Amino acid sequence: NGPGQHLQIARVRAIENAKPVIRATNNGITAVIDKNGIVVDKLPQFTSDVLRLTVNLTQGRTPYSYLGDWPILSTIFLVFLYFGSRLRAH
Repeated sequence: NGPGQHLQIARVRAIENAKPVIRATNNGITAVIDKNGIVVDKLPQFTSDVLRLTVNLTQGRTPYSYLGDWPILSTIFLVFLYFGSRLRAH
């Protein structure tokens, strides 16, 4: 299950940053993922081979690459503050 999950994580990272990802492994799944998280080509696990592709580079940044997890963490903090203050009022 691990190599497949690692490939899925790499796909999410490609989408988060709108950048292609080249994933090379020794015994996992080697793959090229485009900026939309689509696996363009891959080699199966435990395969000794060469994967040759042309990767289209991208420019710019996504909101996530600027802000990271801060918006959701701030929202969670504010929700805890709100409900914490309501509990103290009662």
